[in-house]
Amino acid sequence: MKHKIRIHLADDHQVLIDGLTNLLQTVENFEVVGNSLDGTTVYNDILQNNPDILILDISMPKKDGIEVVKELLQKDFQCKIIILSSTMI
Repeated sequence: MKHKIRIHLADDHQVLIDGLTNLLQTVENFEVVGNSLDGTTVYNDILQNNPDILILDISMPKKDGIEVVKELLQKDFQCKIIILSSTMI
C-alpha cells in the first residue's frame, strides 16, 4: 500500500478549507489530516497532525502566514509548505 501524502490546510475562510478538502479527497494518495482557521493555532495543529504538506494562507488573523513560516523554520519542522495568496486588482 502506498503512503498517503498527509496535508494540513490553514486558511481563515472555512469555505476555502471545505472546497480544498473536497478537491484533495478526490486524489487517491492525498489525505487531509487537519485544518487551522488562524495563524496562532497552526504550529500546534501541525505538531498534532504531522502533515507532509502545509497549505498556508499568507493573510491570516492573529498571525500571518509569513510569521507562521518563520516560526516553523526556527523549530526545524520538516513539512513542505505551499503558500496561498490572493491579489485584488
